Amino acid sequence: MSEPEVQRENKLMGGYKYSLDVSGLDAAPSAYDLGMDMKAYSGKASPAELDTVMLIKSPRTINLRKAANRDGYLGQAEVRYSEEMADLMQLAQECLDDDDYDDYAYYDVLGGRLRIMATGSAVAAEKAKSSPPPEPPMPASPPPSSPPSPSSFPSPSPWELLPTAANPFSTFGLDTDTAGYDRTVALARSGQVPDPATIRQEEFINAFDYGDDAPRNAVFRIYAEGARSPFRAGSSLLRVGVKARQLGRLERRALTLTILLDASGSMDSPERLPLAKKAIQTLAAQLGEDDRVHLLTASDRTRVESLASLPDIRARGATNLEDGIRAAFSHALAAHEPRRENIVVIISDGIANLGSNNAADLLALGAEAKARGVRCSVVGVGRGSYNDALLEELAKKGGGEYRFLGSEEDIGPAFADNLKDSFNAVARDVKIQIEWNPDVVAAHRSHGYDRRALTREQFRDDSVEAGVIGSGKGAVAVFEMRLAEGVSPSAVLGVARVRYRRMDTGAVEEIERELRVSDVSGDFARARPRLKLAFAVAEFATILKHLPEGARDEALAKVRTVAREVAAADGGRDVKVFAETTERAK
Repeated sequence: MSEPEVQRENKLMGGYKYSLDVSGLDAAPSAYDLGMDMKAYSGKASPAELDTVMLIKSPRTINLRKAANRDGYLGQAEVRYSEEMADLMQLAQECLDDDDYDDYAYYDVLGGRLRIMATGSAVAAEKAKSSPPPEPPMPASPPPSSPPSPSSFPSPSPWELLPTAANPFSTFGLDTDTAGYDRTVALARSGQVPDPATIRQEEFINAFDYGDDAPRNAVFRIYAEGARSPFRAGSSLLRVGVKARQLGRLERRALTLTILLDASGSMDSPERLPLAKKAIQTLAAQLGEDDRVHLLTASDRTRVESLASLPDIRARGATNLEDGIRAAFSHALAAHEPRRENIVVIISDGIANLGSNNAADLLALGAEAKARGVRCSVVGVGRGSYNDALLEELAKKGGGEYRFLGSEEDIGPAFADNLKDSFNAVARDVKIQIEWNPDVVAAHRSHGYDRRALTREQFRDDSVEAGVIGSGKGAVAVFEMRLAEGVSPSAVLGVARVRYRRMDTGAVEEIERELRVSDVSGDFARARPRLKLAFAVAEFATILKHLPEGARDEALAKVRTVAREVAAADGGRDVKVFAETTERAK
């Protein structure tokens, strides 16, 4: 038997793709033997130990991608196949039942390939400790990285503050996404831990209503309140809320929605397709008589459906999400009417076979559609395999919201109302800038918005795009700071400015609010419950993002204490769910 040749190809986000051509083998090896051989082959390209299951009968090409995982190493194999699917599924289950892979295993059929993911057991994790660090992780089907924007706040350790003298401005784009928090809740309920890469603190903070009133006449109003931190002595916390005006019934523009429902094989589980279908039914039931809905499904091919056929749609076939997304944008652009809100809504787990060029093309397509008046919102589903990176980027480039549905409890009247509010935007390119007073604020930092950071100059550069905010929606930022010694309560902390482009007139406007020491010098114990909630949520997200498992107990204990107190005082369901999530966190 001739020896297969291993090739390594640079991939996006610092990862690698290992290709093993086995087409020249005299006979097809068994799945287990091939898996063991692949360990050795991949070892030629990387010294790290890798536990992976290879599933195949008559192989042509195997692609192996490697990434770090909390249990050791995660191997992902994509296998081209020509056998009957049932035979492959049976083979997959036999291999994944092996004792070496008892932590977690997953497989499904994607775009004409069988994909298998399996983590090593605790024994494999122990082996990993003695191995050199793995190469940087690469998520499945990643979108291309955007060129990094110069940040007004570099990424220090979790709670390290930036000296104000060297960093007098905090500038970033605002958004109202909540997917990161909603998926964390769903994972916690099933005993799973979110990948720190999917934790965007602002999506936790923005998942709650803090009681800010919508302005009646202005487009936005800025709110500011704070208290001394209960988490770190000597620190103060500041919540800055930006609340949009609620459009009146006569001001709302009629909707043209193009809904792309992922109906591929990977969606065949209770928390995926059934949940997605209920979400569409709930939304459709609350639309106005002038609103229009076009429904497409993506599986082995893209199909045009009707709302009446929704109950009969079943998950089937391989994933061709790429074709579906292209078709949805094409359909929406063809149906575009300037006087309406034209929105593409993608409901999916994001699992797709996308090369780097394909992903880049899709994101560019979303940006182009936004420039032509069609925005894209994304609703994610699925607790297992899930492509957060692709879905988040699609919503970001498409100028829409990114949400996640974890259970039927997430689909109530408020779900449809929130979506409709986000569809009717009041402003785009919404940016915030805090100009700190270095004589009063010794050091500071923001909890979140790292990926949306801008330079000081980009705040007033109206060619720089930022987030879109819908009718009555609010975006919130939480800042931590250390005040200079002996400052007066009336001293000025700084100035909060918000700049945006109105959707109705296209005019660019800027508003500001002065911030004072008295805004952050109050006793945390006497703060209103929803302010305590904002700070507990920000702290919780930062812990999950930056502290490894096993080092979170002390920090989580403080958050749990505040969460229980707020849940008891407030009584809201959302606060109770947050408190339960902190208890389940590891």
